[in-house]
Amino acid sequence: MNFPSYFPSLWSVFTRVLVVCAVLLGSLALAAGSADSQLPPSDGCHNDYFPCIPPGPGDLNCSDLSTGVWLYNISNDPYGLDADKDGDGCESLGLPGPPRISPIGKFRGKAVNGREVTVRGWGIDPNVVGPIRIVVKVNGKNKRNVGAHRNLKAPIPGWEAYGPNHGFQVKFNLGKGVHRECVRALNKGRPAPHTNLGCRKVRIQ
Repeated sequence: MNFPSYFPSLWSVFTRVLVVCAVLLGSLALAAGSADSQLPPSDGCHNDYFPCIPPGPGDLNCSDLSTGVWLYNISNDPYGLDADKDGDGCESLGLPGPPRISPIGKFRGKAVNGREVTVRGWGIDPNVVGPIRIVVKVNGKNKRNVGAHRNLKAPIPGWEAYGPNHGFQVKFNLGKGVHRECVRALNKGRPAPHTNLGCRKVRIQ
């Protein structure tokens, strides 16, 4: 069977088109994968380290940095920079670490069932994953020390890696009048001051 003289050239062109298409599709897939792996947090920094380390693909070593880093969450070290698991990464650089961070949190008080006052809120120490202690005072003397381990049903926005178990709740039976409730979050991780979450007034009719 005889083929027209131009058939080989057409077959060659067709083959080349297939190869080019395959290359282009592979490049697009690779680019998409790279883009997904490089999506930065909202502030452009890696969520697990301080000072800022821009997120990116591949591994990262201490030799790639100009300063030591501090881990927000001592149990999460995706680049393996904290060899001795003490919360400081790349200590071999011989530079002072970043400042310690005190606990954070919020609270609110509400009168319930007449004279019963419920104080509830949440507290987190960025240096540790587990619960911290909360001190609640009413009128400067009625004091309770409780753990912030209640399930909040959802993590605190911005602190999702710590999970939802950081809530607290305290109830007081008080007489009629205006009462002042104050809340303090106690530091649990690395040395840092405790945090006063503030004071509020509640009225019992």
